[in-house]
Amino acid sequence: MFSAFQSLEFSGLVLTGAGLIGINQPVICNGANLAYRRKAYDRVKGFTEHIHISSGEDELLMQSIVRETSYKIKFCWNKDSLVSTSPPAALKEFFQQRKRWASKTLYYPDKLLRFRLFLIFIFYLGIPVQFLLIFFSSKLFLLSFIITLAAKLILEYSIIKTGKEFLFPRKILKHFLAAELIQIPYILISALAGISGKFEWKGRKLKR
Repeated sequence: MFSAFQSLEFSGLVLTGAGLIGINQPVICNGANLAYRRKAYDRVKGFTEHIHISSGEDELLMQSIVRETSYKIKFCWNKDSLVSTSPPAALKEFFQQRKRWASKTLYYPDKLLRFRLFLIFIFYLGIPVQFLLIFFSSKLFLLSFIITLAAKLILEYSIIKTGKEFLFPRKILKHFLAAELIQIPYILISALAGISGKFEWKGRKLKR
């Protein structure tokens, strides 16, 4: 189930990235499966400006190409182009990986993008807060809690389902609800932990 959760969550990131590329607002990409023209790379001076960062150089390179050149970003839907990577086997390794991922967002040059990510964090934070307010404040928060959670489930399922058979086997979808609930505290903890900029990865202690 731990592996299935990671497959669903990572597929969600890939598909979200594909959707953003589809509306010409590319934000995220995956360095394990990425190609770019040498001219575009040279135009933005490659990884020079991001070489000191231990995570996110792939996304920051793409964002620089979008911002500083006329090159277009495309997502490849050909199944033969897929690259397989092994998920973290242990919870500690998984947590350190997500801390590393979260730490890079502070380096996004687009202030509006950082603000949008902050709003997403507030949305996730609002779910457990509303749940607690049901018991400690007013029963009216039950309605807002249900609406917020339903919005998350419906919208994210609409994204995830497009990846079945393409990014993961259909049978993994049976873990969707459990994965959605687990994702809420993990997103909040990872985001806050990522701010510290300190994490371990593949036996190395790193800083943002």
